[in-house]
Amino acid sequence: MADPVISRSPHQSTGNAYQTIRLGGSVRGGFRTDRLNLLSGFDVAGRSACDLGANLGEISRDLHRAGASHVDAYEYDHFFTQLARYLTAYNGLPDINHLQADVAHEGFMRGQYDVCVGLAAYSYMQKNIDYICRQVRDLMIIETHEVRASAGMPGTFSGSSRTLLTGTAASTAPSCSLAEAGELLDRLALGG
Repeated sequence: MADPVISRSPHQSTGNAYQTIRLGGSVRGGFRTDRLNLLSGFDVAGRSACDLGANLGEISRDLHRAGASHVDAYEYDHFFTQLARYLTAYNGLPDINHLQADVAHEGFMRGQYDVCVGLAAYSYMQKNIDYICRQVRDLMIIETHEVRASAGMPGTFSGSSRTLLTGTAASTAPSCSLAEAGELLDRLALGG
């Protein structure tokens, strides 16, 4: 049996079954469970969206399935970005760009978006949150978590998980600062 595929980036190592993916009518389970209801209650139809830390792009494809007019998926790891392109083509979904980029550095975004999703990427996004907030017009869905090594898999995600939802209803300001986002996350204390 072949050794498991491990993607190594300067940030962390992950195993070969992190994100649950859909291949047509089939589902291949991963460490991160399927999130079919993640976008329920959010009106993304006809809106531009970006997915930060997109991994294999399943959330990006879900944004498209929910009606987003265009999705840019940003992922640091070249291997995951290339696989995401293949998976998107296999599923026959247009209007999704899978781009290799480092969300921790200003200037990586191609433009402004109506909706931004950053799941399990806040540890990288936080270094650049002011820039990211300036690029998002309306809604941000951000999840945070701790990364700890475990005996079974290096870089296993465990510990607390919190989600921050911001938008025009939460703030009248067109952008948020890292301090404001951190304070709100601490007050919400969701998960874990």
